[in-house]
Amino acid sequence: MNLSNIRAPRKASENKKRVGRGMGSGMGKTSTRGHKGQRSRSGSRMMRGFEGGQMPLHRRLPKRGFTNIFRQEYQIVNLDTIAAIGEKQITPEVLKAAGVIRKANDLVKILGDGELKRLLPGSVGRVLRDRARGIDPRPLELSTERISISVENTFERDLVDRERLHDELRGMAVEVAASLRRSGQTARTVTTKPNQDGSECASALGSSSRSS
Repeated sequence: MNLSNIRAPRKASENKKRVGRGMGSGMGKTSTRGHKGQRSRSGSRMMRGFEGGQMPLHRRLPKRGFTNIFRQEYQIVNLDTIAAIGEKQITPEVLKAAGVIRKANDLVKILGDGELKRLLPGSVGRVLRDRARGIDPRPLELSTERISISVENTFERDLVDRERLHDELRGMAVEVAASLRRSGQTARTVTTKPNQDGSECASALGSSSRSS
């Protein structure tokens, strides 16, 4: 390609539209504006996307999602990629030199695809690999002590209707759960124990997960 065979783009050399130059120009009299109306007046201006008063397209389409201004971008690195580098000391500078990440100063997130047997040998390495996959064999330890909250309700007559008994028990369980929420505590199971004819029977009708 050289200057002898370079051509200007299509319509690059067209003259500017000149209106009001008489009938012979093809754009005389109303100067392509037509008779009357908003767009025929001087100084008329409409917003971008105006559709004559009907709901414009950019307002008819539904909104979806939002832009999080606090979003943090991470550079993703897998375990098999780190193992392929073959270095004992892994730093962002080492990853950048190996071409794994673009910038050493940006945040890096390690994902658990692959094995690190060569970098982390022995039993200590196995524990660390399990921790990286979210496997923790340690037993669950409760940080708070167990407490008991009771709610009593006395009726004038014995409840014979089974459905009403279930509704009462369920309402008592909801009351206990609400009391726990107000005190900022949680419960795995709310158990109701109705007392009938001096005998006590347990019922777990009011089970609820963590209250929120």
